[in-house]
Amino acid sequence: MIAVFVLSHLANLSLGLLSLEAMEHYRKLHSLVWQSWPGTFLLYGALVAHMLLAVYSLFRRHHFRLQSWDAIQLVLGFGVPVLLLEHILETRVTSLLLEFDITYPYLLTFIWLDFGHLIRQTILLLVVWAHLLVGLYFWCRPKSWFGRYAVYLKLAAAAVPALAWAGLASAGIAVERLSVMPSWIAGIRENWNAAPPELIALIEERYVIGLLSFASLIGLTLIVRTIARRFGARHGRVIITYPSNRKVSVPIGYSILEASRVHDIPHASVCGGRGRCTTCRVRLLHGTHRLLDSPGALEAAALKRLDAPIDVRLACQVRPRSAISVLPLLSAVGEKSGSGRNGGLSGEERELAILFVDIRGSSRLCEEHLPFDVVYILNQFFAEMTEAVDKTRGHYAQFNGDGLMALYGLDTNLEEGCRDALAGAVEIQCRIDELNRVLKHELKHELEVGIGIHCGEVIVGKMGPPKTPIVSAIGTNVNIAARLETLTKQFDCGIAVSADVLNHAGQATKPFEFHRMSLDGLRDSISVFTLPKGFSGDFLNAGAANSDVGE
Repeated sequence: MIAVFVLSHLANLSLGLLSLEAMEHYRKLHSLVWQSWPGTFLLYGALVAHMLLAVYSLFRRHHFRLQSWDAIQLVLGFGVPVLLLEHILETRVTSLLLEFDITYPYLLTFIWLDFGHLIRQTILLLVVWAHLLVGLYFWCRPKSWFGRYAVYLKLAAAAVPALAWAGLASAGIAVERLSVMPSWIAGIRENWNAAPPELIALIEERYVIGLLSFASLIGLTLIVRTIARRFGARHGRVIITYPSNRKVSVPIGYSILEASRVHDIPHASVCGGRGRCTTCRVRLLHGTHRLLDSPGALEAAALKRLDAPIDVRLACQVRPRSAISVLPLLSAVGEKSGSGRNGGLSGEERELAILFVDIRGSSRLCEEHLPFDVVYILNQFFAEMTEAVDKTRGHYAQFNGDGLMALYGLDTNLEEGCRDALAGAVEIQCRIDELNRVLKHELKHELEVGIGIHCGEVIVGKMGPPKTPIVSAIGTNVNIAARLETLTKQFDCGIAVSADVLNHAGQATKPFEFHRMSLDGLRDSISVFTLPKGFSGDFLNAGAANSDVGE
């Protein structure tokens, strides 16, 4: 609600680039909504609720060892009411008490013609926008689409306040030109000048009272918080054991993530500990998960998306009451001790198609050829595989000596990624056939490959050694794709594709052979479709996709 009002208000200001009249026309429409009784109730109710939630958050905070974004949001959040109070009194309160419409020409005679007033309004604009941006950043950051659109979002974040201030300046200059006529100023301020002095004094008094009330509320909150913390300390402390047997002691009531922050233990948390992502998740060791309360609705929903085992919990949501042992599951790149290092994992959850390809009979290849010949053949193989992946809009992500992994859908979506992955498999097989023709005098046995394709949610990002990280992916669905590639040995086929891939690609299953498989580590069996060795692209888009393909 508040974000909608702010965006609408800034859009109104930006119309000053056109004219004062354009600003006024939009303001009247804007006022019809926000100065109606329902609009007033919703807007100011949201503002009061937002402020009270901020005060409650301050009360609940166990410590002030904040990450930079948290500190910025906290400071800006409490700066907004201080700066906003004057603007509310000048506009809404003045309009109600003095019973006249506050127009932009009237308001700009006070703002633009008073330098101090202009500076305060400029700071208000920037503080409100920055506070809104931090909140939106924490909300958007865990989303799978955020990385793709981050550049455009940053441009919008810079453009909106710039256009608003430029509109304010343009309208202010217009007012300044008109103000050379004393009669114009007198006419614009007629209602204000005719107002009873006691009402004007009442408005000014309300500003001082409002500031003192807000300061008292913050002070009282800090006092009550201090008393509550000291009383709570009597309830005891808990020991949390981290990797390398590092033990920390925190009062009961601290979350695992708060314990990490207080003791300067790097701990990933993309959403800032708000339960909007799963990057802070930990594995509870030695059966200590049995000592905790069951996950709440927010945590349960997040863990369900990962199909996480019972001993995996979100560190920001778990508040242990007895000693536990934890293992953070994601590397805290960018935290204090990890700043400047790109190693480990820094990524996001995405839905992608994963393709694994591996040479069959690589041991026989090594036995039948001299080492340098093997290297030559493998270099030819990888050159062709890389070109095949690039040609079909895939991304080379990993190689393991005689095979590689490719990701599809990084720059598109899951449906296109699945279609591209199938096209990539066909291109790989075509290039293997051509490579066998070119190397027929070098090879005692033709090269054969097995290809496995699966799709679903994975964690994708830069991984590997600090000096040479690559974009790759990890997760259960990556493991399934690798298992499908190994199944091509069992079925003596050229490609094994999961039903999910065919469903998302809209691909017919008629040319495929169907199998129902149970894979180690998975509770449920999956549907697998295979094609024989040497398959061609004739199956692509051959007929309508079966609607009953699935798990």
